[in-house]
Amino acid sequence: MITIEYERYWNDYTRQKKLTKSFTSLSSLANWLFNMNTDPSSCSLYFGEGLIQSRDEHNWTIWVRIIKNECGIIFSDGRYTMGQKHCNDTVKEWIVECMERKNHPVFNFV
Repeated sequence: MITIEYERYWNDYTRQKKLTKSFTSLSSLANWLFNMNTDPSSCSLYFGEGLIQSRDEHNWTIWVRIIKNECGIIFSDGRYTMGQKHCNDTVKEWIVECMERKNHPVFNFV
C-alpha cells in the first residue's frame, strides 16, 4: 500500500488544494496518472526524480509531492520536506517505466 500527498490546482495557484490518496502499488498510481491524461501524446505528463505531474480531464494540474509506503517516504519533491528531495531506487525504476510508457504508448485495438 502506498499513499501520495498531492496538490491539485488551476493554472493561477489560487484554487490550490492539498489532497491524499492511497494506491495498492506504484503501478496503480501510474495507471491513475495515465488514465486522467486524455491525450497520451501530449506533454502534460512529466516524470523525474524531483517531479511527478499530470493534468486531469478538466485541465487541473496534479502535482505529486510525496509518496509514502509502510516504511516511510520513498519520494519527495522537497515541498514538504524542507527542500530535501528524495527518490529511492524503486521509484527511480518506476519513473523509467513510466517514461517508457509515455514515450511508447500501447493501445488495445480490437
